Amino acid sequence: MNKLIILITALSIIYSCHSPSSYDKVKSFYESKKTGNFSKFKFLVVINEGGSCLNCNNIFSKTISSSISNSDILFIVSGSGTKVDISDYTDKSYSNVIWDFENSFQNFNLTKKCAIFRLKNKILQEKTEINPDNVLNIKYEDIKLGTIVLPKIKTTD
Repeated sequence: MNKLIILITALSIIYSCHSPSSYDKVKSFYESKKTGNFSKFKFLVVINEGGSCLNCNNIFSKTISSSISNSDILFIVSGSGTKVDISDYTDKSYSNVIWDFENSFQNFNLTKKCAIFRLKNKILQEKTEINPDNVLNIKYEDIKLGTIVLPKIKTTD
């Protein structure tokens, strides 16, 4: 019995040491939906219907959609669009937009709200979750220039 416990503990430790990073999970998610070079993206924008401020999500979705042609940004749009207006993302077939109707991106537990992640050195380095305090700080000019302002910074790995 003790040998079984030791074996299970050892396997758990080995598995936890080799579990994919958040960056690798997002990269794998991208590769399962699209073809192309994931490492070209500098930002990941998650648009969903989560969080407690649907008005913030709508403002953010509308504001950030102005940068949909920015090839440095990968957009993951989750949800049905019944609570958050995602119509700006449906007009064309953008190569940097992933539709996640099943909301499977949520399984990675990276964010439950709309968010912006900075991708750098194969790490999700910074995360800004959209809320009433920062939604108006996200300005189109910053997004267009690739210098998205991230007022709340948190390392995710």
